[in-house]
Amino acid sequence: MISFVDVFDTVAMRRGGGPDSVLWLTARELLGSGLTKVSPTVFAKLRRQAEARLYARKGSGPGTTIEEIYEELGTAGAIVRNGAAQAVEVENRVELEQCVAVPGMREHLDAARQAGGVVFVSDMYLRDCTVRAILDKCGVLMPKDRIYVSSEVKLWKKDGRLFEYALSSIGASRDEVRHFGNDRCSDISGAKKAGVAAEFLGEANLNCREEFWDRQGPDSCGLGSALAGASRSVRIEAKRNGCSNCELVEVAASVAAPTLIVFVLWVLQKAQADGVKKLFFL
Repeated sequence: MISFVDVFDTVAMRRGGGPDSVLWLTARELLGSGLTKVSPTVFAKLRRQAEARLYARKGSGPGTTIEEIYEELGTAGAIVRNGAAQAVEVENRVELEQCVAVPGMREHLDAARQAGGVVFVSDMYLRDCTVRAILDKCGVLMPKDRIYVSSEVKLWKKDGRLFEYALSSIGASRDEVRHFGNDRCSDISGAKKAGVAAEFLGEANLNCREEFWDRQGPDSCGLGSALAGASRSVRIEAKRNGCSNCELVEVAASVAAPTLIVFVLWVLQKAQADGVKKLFFL
């Protein structure tokens, strides 16, 4: 049995939570290097809007690329003139730096290779070379693995056509393949449209509390996203290690610890503003 496997939040995840954490860090670097004149919070919002406009414009057509997104940003005035190519390089690098392997996926992929092989399929604006570099950095890519990305193939998983293309490319029948992914639309429904069996792997998806912290990222200089990512890592590792109190660990990681950190930071900032030299925590 050949395993088709999604990439982001299935085998690789960002340290800082969701994709917006990458946008904020990218924006901070772009601002520092003079490639944008807007704040990281505003830039991240404009970057999301530019991507959404392109997807809406193309509908079910060819996949959008990161280069097209930054061209759209340049048109909107969010990137300095002739700075789009450099900005793309920055986001690619930040994405690579932020991605780590989802705990347990190396073992899952090793078993899949022994059972028949691994093919990575992704609906993603990043180029094939960047996705390949991320998988390699995460230690989940082997020489015989195939990679098919919507930005390059110009087909989507969500409508089943990327699966059909991958099947044709490797010369496999639908009965020989099983797909694994974290998105119920693109990975599960999309695979079924192509007649491919699919299994949901949602462990690396942010839960509701982690999503709450991730949404605070733009207004907290990235702290909220960092807390979301840390909480997710603790949750996954606890479950993987057979923790007997996983629910308690999850609440501690996603509620108690972030709340305490935010409180302590607020106290320190307030004390500094008020000129307080010593603090005593009771």
